Amino acid sequence: MSRALIVHHDKNVPKMENVQTLKFCPESNIDHYISTKFLKQLREKEFDTLFIKDNLSKNYLDFYGLRLAHHIRLTEELKDKRFV
Repeated sequence: MSRALIVHHDKNVPKMENVQTLKFCPESNIDHYISTKFLKQLREKEFDTLFIKDNLSKNYLDFYGLRLAHHIRLTEELKDKRFV
C-alpha cells in the first residue's frame, strides 16, 4: 500500500486516505530551518511518495518548495527517502 506525504504551508489541504501532511513553517533563515528542524520531522515520517507544494510561504516568489526539494535530495541523512 502506498503511503504519501504532502508538505504544505496553509490549512487548505484535502483529507485523503493513506496521506499524511507536514506543515512547513518558515523562519527568517530558511536554510537553517530546513536543515535543523524540518528534515528532522521528515526523517520521522514513513512515506514512499512525497508531494511538495511549490509555494510554501505567503510570498509566491520565494520558491521555498524548490529549495526544500533541493535540501531533501542533497541530504545524506535521509538515506533512501531522499530519492523518493
